[in-house]
Amino acid sequence: MNRPTLITLTALALSGCSWMADTSDEPLIGDLEFPPVTIHERPATPVAKQEIIENYRQLLTLTPDQRLGSEATRRLADLELDLSEDQLLDEQTAAEPIELGSIALYESLLRNDPDYPNRDLVIYQLSRAYELAGEMDRMMAALDRLVSQYPDSPYWDEAQFRRGERLFVLQRYGQAEAAYGAILDHRPDSPFFDRALFKQGWSRFKQSRTEDGLDAFVQLLDRKLGNGSDLAPDALSRADRELLKETLRVIGLAFAELGGTQRITRYFDQKGHRNYEFMIYQGLGDLYQKQGRIADAADAYLAFAERYPTHPQAPRLSVEVIDLYTKNNFPGQALDSKKAFTTRYQIKGRYWDQLDSENQIWLKERLRTYLRELAEYHHALAQQAAKSKAKGARAEQARQGNEAVHWYRRYLESFADDESAGEMSFLLAELLFDLGRYPEAVAAYEDSAYKYPSHDKRAEAGYAALLAYAAEEQRLPEAQRSAWRRKGIDSALRFADTFREDARRAAVLTQAADQLLGLNELTLATEVAQQVTGMQPPAQAALRRTAWTVTAHAAFEQKRYADAEQAYRQTLALTGTRDKARAPLEERLAASIYQQAVALRDQGEQRKAAAQFLRVGQAVPSATIRETADFDA
Repeated sequence: MNRPTLITLTALALSGCSWMADTSDEPLIGDLEFPPVTIHERPATPVAKQEIIENYRQLLTLTPDQRLGSEATRRLADLELDLSEDQLLDEQTAAEPIELGSIALYESLLRNDPDYPNRDLVIYQLSRAYELAGEMDRMMAALDRLVSQYPDSPYWDEAQFRRGERLFVLQRYGQAEAAYGAILDHRPDSPFFDRALFKQGWSRFKQSRTEDGLDAFVQLLDRKLGNGSDLAPDALSRADRELLKETLRVIGLAFAELGGTQRITRYFDQKGHRNYEFMIYQGLGDLYQKQGRIADAADAYLAFAERYPTHPQAPRLSVEVIDLYTKNNFPGQALDSKKAFTTRYQIKGRYWDQLDSENQIWLKERLRTYLRELAEYHHALAQQAAKSKAKGARAEQARQGNEAVHWYRRYLESFADDESAGEMSFLLAELLFDLGRYPEAVAAYEDSAYKYPSHDKRAEAGYAALLAYAAEEQRLPEAQRSAWRRKGIDSALRFADTFREDARRAAVLTQAADQLLGLNELTLATEVAQQVTGMQPPAQAALRRTAWTVTAHAAFEQKRYADAEQAYRQTLALTGTRDKARAPLEERLAASIYQQAVALRDQGEQRKAAAQFLRVGQAVPSATIRETADFDA
């Protein structure tokens, strides 16, 4: 027949664990108590069982065969026991006294048939009947008899476990440990092995042998999790997952009582390291967290991460610290934890290549978030200090600004291809500009405009770079300005070439042309100015006048006097009659015509030269050179 199931097994499978219900006030190991055994419902037995019982009773009155009678007696007793269990589970009759006729049947069978081949089964069933009747001393006597007389019985390990449970309830922890230990020593394949190992650990704890108890629990974790690189707790059965959960929690309680993370470290240094050690540190941290000991919880999580920084779970425990501080409103500690995390696990840092690809992908998302948060946090503090009139505000602005610059640059070093890199570079440039670090601002602005992926502020960044060039030029000694200005011109031309639809393009080109003229780069100045004069739709009149002026001056300096004349005429057409700049421009126009005449004269073209000399007075009657031109004509 199938091996009967104890009515108490479902209740005692993890007895001693119910104290682990979620509570913020965890008891000490020595104070833990155990609840009474409860009985769980199961499907009801068919009513026909009573008819079978009657049939067995009639058989016993008829058969003269001893062996057949013994077997019938045992089966009748089994049915009686099952019926009693059903009666106990029946809500309508549970309060009524239960008469266990099965006890008398089992006892008579043991008395009357000493050679019955299944006496161990009878004793086992008799112990169940005693337990159901509440006769616990007689139950223990039956179990003691079974384990001592029948060491090879298939019921031996279950009997030992039940003995251990009863002895534990009686607080006879040393004897309970021996009962559990007997299973561990003699029945390594027993289905009760894991639970016996768990309760052996508890029995040792109750005897104040905490470290010996830890040995039992660690052995249980070794059985369930192994010590390989691939831990798969989710692959365990539901019962084993519960057992694992409670084992980790009680280990956490033990180490909390022993002194915390330092004892965990010492224990595994002595006993050998396991790949699931992170679960021990995490369990201790979880316990502290439920007790409201936030700093201790964070220290427990960090202790593992700092000891084993390349373990796959180390970064996750570090993030748990950040989340813990954030959730419990410890902003300073959360900030420091983010800094420590981003420093320890920086991309291409000391530990990066030792982490697997899955962890690297996971880490990038956290690093992207934390680096941005750190940069923007210190940037905001720098802006607040800049607005303050308090003493030391300028120094505070510089301190917070420098900190923000560090984190901006860390972000850009790590995520140069990220879609937000351009925006971050722009924010960095704005900060550097506010701090008066103009050359660095120029570089950050230009990176934002031309290096990083497209974003909404590219044109703004490109133009702001020109403002930074101008600001730095004002601070430079005169001898260094020309070289710096030339770099600014290149940036301006790059802006105009990149952002052709930008409304500021004409102004940028005009200023660049004027600066090139000042640097005597006449050909390039002309090319840039002609971009302005040839724009469609036309640029503003003031910009066109400047561009034509540059074109005219450059042509005059290059002795292209005919081109200069045409350019000056364009310039004068855009210059008001009362404009103070008009007279000098007219003089340059007259000079352009005069120089064309001189050239013709030098070539021997006397008639043509005379006509050109006369054109000076016709074009600019008030020109100071007119008399000379007329005389030469």
